[in-house]
Amino acid sequence: MKKTAGFFSVAAAASLFFSCASSPSSDSVVSGGTKETEYVADNSFSEKSSEETVIKISAPVKSKKFFSSIDSKTMELAVEGSPQSLAQAAKNIHKADVDSYSDQEKVFLYMCAKIMEYAWPSERITWEVPQPPTDNQYAGALESVQNGIYDLSTNSSDFFSAILPALVILKDGDMSAYYDRAKTDIEKALSFSKSSVFANYLYGVLCYKQGNYDDARKYLNAAVKRFSPEISEINILLAEIGYLQGDYKKSLELSESVLKKNPQHRNALKTGAKSAYALGDDAKTENYVVRILVTEPENTEYTLLRAKILMKRQDYVRASALLDACARIDDTSKEYLLVKTSLQCDWNKNYTLASQTAAKACTLYPSDVDVLLVAARIASVSGEKINGFTSIQLSQKVLADRPNSVEAKKICIIEYVKTEEYSKAYALSSQLSSDSADRELLFVHVDVCIALNKTAEALTLASKLYNASSSDEEVQVVYIKALIASSQTENAYNLINKLLDSASSKTKSVLFYHRSFLRSTEDLILQDLRSSLTNNPRNKEALYRLYKIYYNKKDWRRAQYYLKQVVALDPNNPLYLKKNAELSRLLSK
Repeated sequence: MKKTAGFFSVAAAASLFFSCASSPSSDSVVSGGTKETEYVADNSFSEKSSEETVIKISAPVKSKKFFSSIDSKTMELAVEGSPQSLAQAAKNIHKADVDSYSDQEKVFLYMCAKIMEYAWPSERITWEVPQPPTDNQYAGALESVQNGIYDLSTNSSDFFSAILPALVILKDGDMSAYYDRAKTDIEKALSFSKSSVFANYLYGVLCYKQGNYDDARKYLNAAVKRFSPEISEINILLAEIGYLQGDYKKSLELSESVLKKNPQHRNALKTGAKSAYALGDDAKTENYVVRILVTEPENTEYTLLRAKILMKRQDYVRASALLDACARIDDTSKEYLLVKTSLQCDWNKNYTLASQTAAKACTLYPSDVDVLLVAARIASVSGEKINGFTSIQLSQKVLADRPNSVEAKKICIIEYVKTEEYSKAYALSSQLSSDSADRELLFVHVDVCIALNKTAEALTLASKLYNASSSDEEVQVVYIKALIASSQTENAYNLINKLLDSASSKTKSVLFYHRSFLRSTEDLILQDLRSSLTNNPRNKEALYRLYKIYYNKKDWRRAQYYLKQVVALDPNNPLYLKKNAELSRLLSK
C-alpha cells in the first residue's frame, strides 16, 4: 500500500468542507425494536436502546455492532492505535486465504492500515490489506480522508466512527476549516478511551496546528508514556514544539533520537538543524543541512541557513553564491532579505545597499520583529533612517513586542553611547550586565560606568573579567581603562609597560593611547598618541584625542585635520559631524 506524506510536508490539498466522497453508511442505522450491546473501548461494553432515532437510508439495515465478530482484546489493540498495537491487532486476525476474511475483518484490517498510513507514515505496513466493502461508514470515512474531506455522515457512536473523519487534519494543506469539528470528534473518541495513543496523538496534532503548544505537549506526552523511544512522529512533533518554545536542547535531543532510528528522516533533520544552529553548534547544523539539501537542493530555507553558517566563518564568497541561487527562486522571502542585508553590511561594507535591502524587508514585513531588529542594527551601523525610523525607534518597536530582547537593548545602548547619553545607556547596560556572559556588552558597561564616574563598579567588573582571562588582550585593555579611571595610575602604567613588548600592533596602539593619559607633559602625551597611530593609523580614539587637544588650544586647523580622519572612519556619527561643522564655521571666519 502506498503511504502518504506526513503532515509536516508541503503539498496541495482538497478544499471541500463537507463530505461527498461516500454516502451515509448502512452501519449508521439502528435496527428496530431490540437492545444491542456495543463495543466502546477499554475492553468494556455499553448497552444502547435501538428505539432511539432511526436514520432512514436506502442501503440495507445493519447493526451498529459492526465489529462484533472481532474479539475485544484485538479491538483494544486497535483503539490503542500505536504502530506496535496496530501491527499486533492485524496479526491477531491474519488468515492465509484473503478470500476467507469476513466483511468486518476486511474493514478492520483496512482501517488499521489507514491509521498507520496517516498517523504513523514512517512505519511499515506489514500485513496484506484486503479491499473493504464500499457500503460501510468506517471505509467511507477513510475514503473521504483520502480525498481531503471531512466525512460528516458517521454517527460517532463508537471510538472509530468518532475519530476516523478527524484523520483528515493530518493531510497536507490548510485543514483549518475542519478543526472545530475535529476537536469535538476527538474529544468524543477520548471519552471512549482516554489512554489511546492514537487519539492523544491526534489531539496533540490539533493543538499544535492551532498554536496551543502547552496543550499539545500534554496530549503528546500522554501518548508516549510507554512508546516514547518508538514513535518518530510523536517525538519529532515534540521536538518542533520544543524549538518553537525555545527549548533548543530538548528539541535537538528528540530530533537525534528520531535520526538514530531513521538517519534520513527529513523533519528530524530540519528540526535538528534549526535547534543546533540556535545552540551555536555550527558543525552539527551544517551536517544536517547538507543532508537535507542532498534530497531537497532547492530548499531555500536551509540553503540560507547554510549561507549564515558560512558568513559566521567569514566565507563570504560561498555564502554570496548560495544567496544568488536563492534569489533565482524567491528574492522577496523574509529570510533571504535578512541574510542579504547582513552580507551587504558585513562583507561588502556597503551600508547604503544594506539600508535599501532592510527598507524593502520592512515594507514587505512591517510588523515582523526579526526584520525590525536587523533594520535597527543596519540603521545603527549606517547612521541612516530605515523607512523614516532611527535605530532607536526601530529597537523600541522590537521591545514593544519583545520586552526582554537583549539585542534590541544592546543596539539602544550603543546608540546612547554614540550621542554621549550615558545615563540612558547605563539604565539598560546595568540591567543586562548583571547576569550576562556577553563580552561586548560587559565591555560597553565598563565604558559607560567610567563615563558616569561610577569607577568602583567599573573596576569591580573589569577585575572580574581580568581574573578570569588575564591573557586576553581585549580584557587587558578594559582592565587598564578601569584602573586609570579609578586613579590606580601606577598599576595601570606598570601593566601597560609589561604588555607592550609582546602585544600585537593593534593592541600596542590601544596601550599607547591609554598610556597618554598617564603622562605628565604635553610632549609625552603627544609622543604616545603618535606611537599609537604608528601602530594603527585608524585608531579612532587616538585621532579624536588629538582633535580635542588642538581644539582646546584653539588650533582649529590641526583640530579639523584629526577630526576629519575620525569622520572618515565613522561617517554617520552625528556627534562627529556636528563638531566638524562647528570647526568649519570657525575656520571660515
